Amino acid sequence: MDLTAPLIKLYTMTVEVETDKGTAIATTPIQENIYDLVTNQEMPAIQRPGSGKLPGNSMPAVIGSPRVGKATFTMEFRGTQGAAMNTALVACLQACGCEQSLQVYTPTGVHATQETVTLTFYENGLKKILAGCMGEAEIYNNAEDGRILVDFDFTGRWTVPTDAGFPTIANSTANPFIWGTPPGAFTFGGESIKISTFRFKLGNEVAVYPDAGNYGIAYGKIVNRNPTLTIDPDMDLVENYDYYGLWLAGTIHIVSLILADGTDKATLAIPRLQITDIAESDRDNVMTLDLTGQCNFNAIDTGDDDWSLTIADDGVA
Repeated sequence: MDLTAPLIKLYTMTVEVETDKGTAIATTPIQENIYDLVTNQEMPAIQRPGSGKLPGNSMPAVIGSPRVGKATFTMEFRGTQGAAMNTALVACLQACGCEQSLQVYTPTGVHATQETVTLTFYENGLKKILAGCMGEAEIYNNAEDGRILVDFDFTGRWTVPTDAGFPTIANSTANPFIWGTPPGAFTFGGESIKISTFRFKLGNEVAVYPDAGNYGIAYGKIVNRNPTLTIDPDMDLVENYDYYGLWLAGTIHIVSLILADGTDKATLAIPRLQITDIAESDRDNVMTLDLTGQCNFNAIDTGDDDWSLTIADDGVA
């Protein structure tokens, strides 16, 4: 046999929102550039030592069930330069429990309105498919170059890899959102607080939804969430802005973060953020805080309003 190895790590991804949860789809794939891809199966090899005449593996191991697959990767937060979000990013966020209404994205705790996706990865001659994926996402600014990025962590049904060539590459040409691009802004409790970093976690907890067929897994399922925002605000005097006092009092803060790319803008609105963790830090010898807050329901009877993300024209001439 002539070996092909070594294979240089080259890869691309396609994503499709599934019509039926857990049923792989391959009709209109959306191709997108991604970074730091890791795909793995999570099925145990079951040892069967039996009762042979000597200690050791008297019976061959078998691969257990369910056939769970995991994929983690990073995607740039991009628009279309037409007051809309990148379509591949939309599909991935929908599979992280986000509901879309025009260009407003909000969390949904209703299983019927949550989407699953089929993720297909092409890795220099290998084709790997995860069906029925739901996952977790974290949006943040890259401290090194200012790009707004999204880390995804998906769970789905693993499929045996096959050999396949790369699809036609059709990456979006839109630039990523860049930290600080006008009209970028941040307000916390009505104050224009200076920050250099943010990390917004959807906070999804994903479990395996079982199936008597399909090797034990129907699809990944979001069963809970705890959205949080982490920032590094400048420290201030107690009389001016008493962060520790606000933390102890459980004070609720209205938060707005505007990001932009020179054409589109994205507004993250959190109507009821409560500080849950606070610690001292510094930024270039300036006193700061490592502050994390949880997003609470705005209307507890209806819920699914703990945050929203709106894409629009940036309004800059």
